Amino acid sequence: MKISIAMATYNGERFLQEQLDSFVAQSRLPDELVVSDDCSTDGTLEILERFAKEAPFEVIINKNKNNLGYAGNFNRALELTTGDLVFLSDQDDVWFDNKIEVMCNHASNTDKMVLLNDAVITDTELKDTGVTQLGQIKSGNLPESLYVLGCSVLIKRQFFKVCLPIPKGYSSHDGWIVKLAEGLNNKLIIDEPFQYYRRHNSNETSYVVNKKKQLKKVHILVDKLNKIYHRRKGTSKFKSKELLNQQNTLLKKRLTSIDNQKIDFLASGIVENFIDVLNEKTNNLTVRESLRSKPILQRLTSGYSLYKDGFYDKNSGIMSYLRDILLR
Repeated sequence: MKISIAMATYNGERFLQEQLDSFVAQSRLPDELVVSDDCSTDGTLEILERFAKEAPFEVIINKNKNNLGYAGNFNRALELTTGDLVFLSDQDDVWFDNKIEVMCNHASNTDKMVLLNDAVITDTELKDTGVTQLGQIKSGNLPESLYVLGCSVLIKRQFFKVCLPIPKGYSSHDGWIVKLAEGLNNKLIIDEPFQYYRRHNSNETSYVVNKKKQLKKVHILVDKLNKIYHRRKGTSKFKSKELLNQQNTLLKKRLTSIDNQKIDFLASGIVENFIDVLNEKTNNLTVRESLRSKPILQRLTSGYSLYKDGFYDKNSGIMSYLRDILLR
């Protein structure tokens, strides 16, 4: 079985060598490392070229002529791989030395096409915070569907028929791949960390599960209320109906195209079911947008009726209800 690593780089000289060294330290070495570089202007390419001369496996370096962006760069790296199993890798993390071996064993023992392992959250200097990203999701009583950490993804080559190419209009490569896998019942989360997930100034986000201290339910509540406040003040961006509809449209377009093919690992009717789910989400967005356009008293009464009827059970519960009442 051939093992590939698909890595996307862009101005990653600060931490890149540590990630590369962790590949060499694997108990089961990869057969190839495919790196797509998105027009780096620092020492990234020099580090890669030096590593390619010394690595105990094949290293393929692709240099984009034009900047493809984050998702486009990963798409290019994936397209150039030839392995039966393909690991995604960022440029600033560090893998545990048994990651490839253990994850390949898991892949051999499941029919699922996309696997994700947990990751230990660290600071800039790779200091262990004592929490993992999946652990944060569980501590916050959040759904596991939120776990889409791209640098923890392993893809079986058969799934490339479904997920590649990644469409230009979709916001993230990992969101695209994991969303398809989950909707098609082909996602498996391994509840064990096999890498460090480095948080630093260049990749820090406000995403609550990336926090370096253990989450509690109250932190999730405060985070959601804070988002409502900033959205109401117009100081925070959030996914608009247009963006979500665009993403759903791209997903449905891909699903329609693969439904006309014979893909043996997809269960009968699974594609149609996923399309139905996406259509329902689109309809729900329309209902919520209509509610937000009403005067406050009508929002209160109409929103409460929807809440009583269970509408918000599939729409993030009471917090979405509060957002729809308080936001316009």
